[in-house]
Amino acid sequence: MSTNLLKSRSKQRSALPKNQSFDEAYNLFGAKKYSLALAKFRVHEKQYGASRPVSKNIGLCLFNLDEFSEAAQIFHQLHVDDPTDEQAIYFCAITYMKLGVYDVALPFLKRYVKTHPQDYETWLNLCHVTGASQLGTEAVYYATQALSLRPLDVRSHVNLGASLLMMDRLDDARISFETALALEPDNLGALSNVAAVHEKKGDLKLALSLYERCLNLMANGPSSALNEMKYRMSFALLGLGDLKTGWAYYDYGFEPRDTRTRFPKRRFNVPQWQGEPLADKRLLIWREQGLGDELRYLGLVPEVLAQGASVVLEVQDRLVNLMKRSFPEATVREQIFSIEPDCQSPHTDFDLHIPLASLARIYRPTIESFEQSRPYLKPDPIDVAAIEARLAPHAGKRRVGISWRSGVLNAERNKYYTPLSDWECILKIPDVVFVNLQYGDCEAELKAAEQHFGVEILRWPDLDLKNDLDRVAALTSCLDAVVSAPTAVAAMSEAVGVSTKFFYPRSWTLLGQDRWLWYPNVEVFVCEARESVADKLPEIAHALIRDWAAEESAL
Repeated sequence: MSTNLLKSRSKQRSALPKNQSFDEAYNLFGAKKYSLALAKFRVHEKQYGASRPVSKNIGLCLFNLDEFSEAAQIFHQLHVDDPTDEQAIYFCAITYMKLGVYDVALPFLKRYVKTHPQDYETWLNLCHVTGASQLGTEAVYYATQALSLRPLDVRSHVNLGASLLMMDRLDDARISFETALALEPDNLGALSNVAAVHEKKGDLKLALSLYERCLNLMANGPSSALNEMKYRMSFALLGLGDLKTGWAYYDYGFEPRDTRTRFPKRRFNVPQWQGEPLADKRLLIWREQGLGDELRYLGLVPEVLAQGASVVLEVQDRLVNLMKRSFPEATVREQIFSIEPDCQSPHTDFDLHIPLASLARIYRPTIESFEQSRPYLKPDPIDVAAIEARLAPHAGKRRVGISWRSGVLNAERNKYYTPLSDWECILKIPDVVFVNLQYGDCEAELKAAEQHFGVEILRWPDLDLKNDLDRVAALTSCLDAVVSAPTAVAAMSEAVGVSTKFFYPRSWTLLGQDRWLWYPNVEVFVCEARESVADKLPEIAHALIRDWAAEESAL
């Protein structure tokens, strides 16, 4: 958002009190000397008392100084004091957007555009916020509204392309980006997104060459933008097996504010650990991203503990007991932090910190280093005994856990999943008892499968598959195999040590290999471009039968 636009939006001059100190502050703001202007406005406020014009200008100074948290508080209070003030509505929208608090920014943007339907910038902001919130259909709608207002503005095409890309409409997205490049050949947004399209299509070398071109164009730009571009590149690098550069670039993932990058965006007053000897230092390892990522990267913690390090491990609350049992040498606690500012920790009992996934840069720098990976979860023996008692009536049959989708569905993620109605080749394997591991509301799907395929799928109403992870780990450990989509269910099965088979479109997490490196008890069935994940289910059924036959012949 430009300063001129901010000034025109605020329209404060006609409402300003006639006062020399205020005029001095306002002139400093116009000269883009925001720190000096802020100090003057605050002196004026202290001398003459608070007023809406002064508060708005303090908020604008803070906004231009990237102090978005305090600016948002000021604009929000102005809105509370006068909900009809459109300027307060607008500035609430853009400050919360800058903070990445999209669920708060979105209703403010919608309110503002309702009375300003010709406001191009607000349509763009709506597209950005809904896209970052993974609301693909809404993002495409807002992008087309912006495009209708300014069809020759390169940003219109970049935003539409980004929205289509999120919907996995790759060819349509590419056309939008190429249109933008026809208007502005070196447009970074269009160029980097064309790279993303090629990356999604599997042409990682072409994607990397385009990303490199972006880096060259950004050479003299702000370091934050350069680092964000390196983070975007990290997936192509890792997907090609360049782990050294890939993990280094992946570490920049906390700089972007959107929710599709690494989160939470925490800040610390101590250095990040880079792998140096810990000596007498106390290390905080803190959780990030979703449950599946957390479970997968927690498998690196044993190698930290093997160095004799003093470790504080912060995980989400539903994992605390399980991790205390699995890592008795560590101090395990729930991750808690204040939202403002920058997710600060209330604890000070550590000398260094590291986000969980950044352990990969230290402990998995080469393909060969993955040979150290081992299952690590230790379920509660009491829970295991209770589950075994429930499974006792099915003695003599193989026990197979199943999960077919994530709890979060959208156009981009749906390509990783397949409905349970596709699972006939697995569900009709003889002498198998199937156990539901799919969390969320799936009872209708289970009943339909049972009726259609003539099988029983075990599940227990008193077992919360989403939150009672202690008992989920126990249940998983009692199974002979797990067949799953690439979700937290598969990550739990890997970490427990059960034979795990999952279907997966080719992704950077394969690290350029055709096998799953992260755990030795996993067989991945990779879907190449234009293949459906459902096409892999017969291969999985064959692999299960093959494994069991091999076990029996070895007896």
